[in-house]
Amino acid sequence: FQLFSGHLLIDGSQKSQSWFDGHGNARYWSTGCDLQLFHPSKADPEIRKKYSNGRPDLPLVIFVGRMSPEKQVHRISQLVKLVNPPGEPELCRFVLVGPGEAWQDIYDEIGHRPDVNMPGTVKGEELSKAYASADIFFSPTITGTLDLVFIESQASGVAVVGPRAVAVPYVVTDGENGRLYDPLDMKDAARCIREAIPALKKLKAASRPNAEANFNWNKVTTEAIEFYKHTVRVCADRSSGNV
Repeated sequence: FQLFSGHLLIDGSQKSQSWFDGHGNARYWSTGCDLQLFHPSKADPEIRKKYSNGRPDLPLVIFVGRMSPEKQVHRISQLVKLVNPPGEPELCRFVLVGPGEAWQDIYDEIGHRPDVNMPGTVKGEELSKAYASADIFFSPTITGTLDLVFIESQASGVAVVGPRAVAVPYVVTDGENGRLYDPLDMKDAARCIREAIPALKKLKAASRPNAEANFNWNKVTTEAIEFYKHTVRVCADRSSGNV
């Protein structure tokens, strides 16, 4: 890694990894999203009614993503059963958005439940309406770095329940704009959803301001450009013998 003059990290947790030891020019750079497309004003009562299977009065939990095994999506089935166990009043409804090779397996297990809606692929304006019409975004995924869906959901004014892993804690402050659970532990995730529901007004109110402050494109592109300028200056100083 010493061959490089700078490292722009899209996962802030990478900076603590051993291969960056001794490298002073390493910075965390968050991605951004379209804050006009993803906005709380896109909330649509008809979309909420549709995706809640006719129960818009219940909190709506949304998952958006590719339904592939490496995304740990099969754990969603366990979560749904823990949050809404048989014989007890439903706490919420779930809409699971996205295609993938695991879709059919998940549908076969929970897709016929009244508290689950699995529309498959949703894009563009309808996706922005789906986000904004929900109350909680949930993801079981601990692979990758920072999935864009965490930022899109916050931009839409939705509380986030995500794993305390990779870059998620850089987006979600536990108890402020969402809840963090122990990675891969669906019992703990269910606890977080149960605790988030009575606090939705507070959690949702903090989500959009966080997205506006930290994940708008002007801010993140400016940070990237400034990092590259700084790195070029470092290289020039080294070449001239000033470092």
